[in-house]
Amino acid sequence: VRVIGSQVGQFLKRKQAEEVLRESEERFRSLTLLSSDWYWEQDDQFRFTFFSGSPAEERSGVAATSYRGKTRWELADNHTEESWARHKALLARHEPFYDFEVSRVGRDGQRRWNLTSGAPIFDADGRFKGYRGVGKDVTERKRAEQLLQLEHSVTRTLAESDNVSATMKAVMRMVCETEGWECGRYFRPDNEAGVLRFSDSWSVQAPAILEFVERWRGITYKPGVGLMGR
Repeated sequence: VRVIGSQVGQFLKRKQAEEVLRESEERFRSLTLLSSDWYWEQDDQFRFTFFSGSPAEERSGVAATSYRGKTRWELADNHTEESWARHKALLARHEPFYDFEVSRVGRDGQRRWNLTSGAPIFDADGRFKGYRGVGKDVTERKRAEQLLQLEHSVTRTLAESDNVSATMKAVMRMVCETEGWECGRYFRPDNEAGVLRFSDSWSVQAPAILEFVERWRGITYKPGVGLMGR
């Protein structure tokens, strides 16, 4: 009876400790969500194992389940191999990181920008167990910064250039690079013919895009015809 009583007592203590831990974790997650948009956890291979569902999905445009089992560098696409190498080295040293900027295209086709911060997790014996951290959507702020920078760059280019064709190409390049577009075309009014006529273009140096732009060189638009004409 004493043995059974001892086992029952140990069981109750363990359950009480688990309940205290569960409540503590729930309070922790609730508090982190008050100061950020979502909470995440990773295992010792830096793969996501938990993601606070609704806030992350609504703000990132990507279902939280699509993150699980993947690393950050499998999801984001805004870093070079060198910058990822620096981030991976920091994780390998089990150091905390703050406001690391990551970006990817959401389900709606729009690019989202996030700042993420994380801290390493260790068990009672000091063994590394992974990372936990928070994320914040900064897309609107990033977008405003990009448009302001674009406006300044265009204004400076217009002020400094005396070549119309070069200026148009430079402006199209800046707009396309800001928006993530592969090409831009400029149609100028031909008043004598009463049409819009292809004048200049900028594009990435991809064969399919170059062919697409080339096909437009002889095209004209009359008033009211097509998107350009309208």
